[in-house]
Formats: sequence, C-alpha cells, structure tokens
Amino acid sequence: MNKCEVDGQPIHIFKTGSSQLNDGWICEPHAKQAGFKSALQLNKYAKIATAAALKQALTDGINYKEKLDDIQNSASDRIKSQIKSAGIPSMTGMKKELAALPDIIDDKETITYAVNGGLKGNTVLMVCTNKRILFIDKGMVYGVKSTEIPLDSVNAVSYSSGMLLSKISVTNGATTTQIVSIPKNTAPIMVERIKEARDAYQKNMMSPEKSSSITDLRELKALLDDGILTQEEFNAKKKQILGI
Repeated sequence: MNKCEVDGQPIHIFKTGSSQLNDGWICEPHAKQAGFKSALQLNKYAKIATAAALKQALTDGINYKEKLDDIQNSASDRIKSQIKSAGIPSMTGMKKELAALPDIIDDKETITYAVNGGLKGNTVLMVCTNKRILFIDKGMVYGVKSTEIPLDSVNAVSYSSGMLLSKISVTNGATTTQIVSIPKNTAPIMVERIKEARDAYQKNMMSPEKSSSITDLRELKALLDDGILTQEEFNAKKKQILGI
C-alpha cells in the first residue's frame, strides 16, 4: 500500500484519492490542504511539483498551488518573450504545441526559431533552440509527443521549395528527417537559424572550459565501464560536471 509523503500514513485508494509525484505519493486531504481542489488537479502539476516541496509548503503555511502557478506563468512569459524576440510568425493551429513549450524548454534554453510542418503524417511544431531541434506533436488522444535532435548531432540541414510550401531536411548521422508542408517564407530562416545555433554550440563546446568538461566526462565514463562507478553515481557526477 502506498504511503503519503506528508505524514507517512497509508493511502486507502478506495476511501480517498491520491497523486503520484516523482518523489512519492500525496493523499487527497493533503493535496486539498496545499491549495488543490483534488489529488487529480495536483496530477496536472506533476512535472514541476514534488512531494517534498508540498510537505515543506504545508509546514510553512504556503499555498503550494499558487506557488506552482507562479512558476508556470513565469515560464510561459519567458517563452512568449523568446518567440517575440526570434521574430516567429503566428502559427495557426499550433496553440496546443506552443502551450506545451514551457514544460519542454528548460531555463537554460533559448528558442531561436520555430515553424509548423508535417512529420510522418502528423502536423508538428519544429523548434530550434541553442541546444537542440525539437519536434512537438500535441495529439488529440495521446497528449504531447516530443522528439529531438541535439545540435551537435546535426551533420547537414537544407531546404527545398515548391510553389507555395517548402521542405526541410535535417541529417544526423545516417538518419535524415524531413519536415514537409512548411510555409515557404519561413523555411530558409529556419535553416539559417539551425546552422547558426549549431555553429555557436560547437564553438562553445570547444572552449577551454568545455574541453575540460569533456575530458572529465570521458574519464568518468571509463570508470563506469570498468565497474568502479555505479550508473547512479555516474549520472550524479555527470550532472555536477555539466552544471545541470
């Protein structure tokens, strides 16, 4: 039986609702005490909520829902500002994908450009950041699907245009991803932004500081391969080296 992280008491699923967060379970009474209408509403904040933070908020007498709302609003404002600064045109039919960006783009990422197009029969939002190329698909049934290509994996990027629409091809290794039905005026901008972001990323990785980090990571990986470090220890040290 699951136990609530606030008081350690068993959660009787037939008597009360519950919410599963990354670091534990919260019973419905404590979810309501933290400002949520129900445990089901807390589930909607699962990407940014933690049981430990909720417990601390109750101890401090803070409305945890309001705190999470402030975090979400701040992330949304940041994304809107980046979209405006990048000169990205309005994209009809992409509201759901755009609304999902605050949950996908982290605090250390900057959006450089975005376009809408078709990928494997689905309409997607293609986003270039200073770290990666994202393909976001907000389905009617399955929710948000997000795939990515890291900028350091991009070997080539190009576009071709027809009468009204364009196609962008991104090659990483032996794989080429093609995004079709892109508005003709946005395709060349997107390709140029990807090239600029990739070059800037690679230049940054070649700085003395980054080179040192790469060396440390290689040495760390060797310790993992030799069985000296566990996977958990490797992951923790990797995050420490990369500052994430």
